[in-house]
Amino acid sequence: MSSRRTRTFHSETWLDQATSDLSDNQRRWVYVLVLLLAASLLAFGHLAQTGYVVRQMEEMGNSEATLIDLKRESNALRLEIAEYERWSHLRREARALGFAEPQHIEYVEVLASEAPGLASEDGTPDENSPSSPVPSPDLLIGWRELASQFAAWVLGEQVDAEAVGGVQ
Repeated sequence: MSSRRTRTFHSETWLDQATSDLSDNQRRWVYVLVLLLAASLLAFGHLAQTGYVVRQMEEMGNSEATLIDLKRESNALRLEIAEYERWSHLRREARALGFAEPQHIEYVEVLASEAPGLASEDGTPDENSPSSPVPSPDLLIGWRELASQFAAWVLGEQVDAEAVGGVQ
């Protein structure tokens, strides 16, 4: 006769081992308590996440309300700026500051001469020449005359245009 060996698999959990010396009725109550504890933990986690989402939604609502208020203020300031930019408002402000309409208006015409073209010997533009031409001495003298005319105009002096440079 051969002896049979039977294998037993240990499928006991930590809870089965802890409750091994309890009666069947007591084991059932322990299982119920463990299940209630697990369900409570899951419910607490769910409520914590829901509370976090609600707080985020409230913050977003407050931020949107703040954004709407700031947009309204921005629009009001734009309207105020547009009012300040109107000619009638600018004239009132100028009069309040003591400015008056000019009695005599003079326009200064500035004749600008063309810069000499940079060309090679055959008359075509030189590719190796610098992109900005070197100013001629006549051009520099013209700019100095213009600057002196402008300075005289700012100071309120009367400058004879014929004597300064022929600009009329």
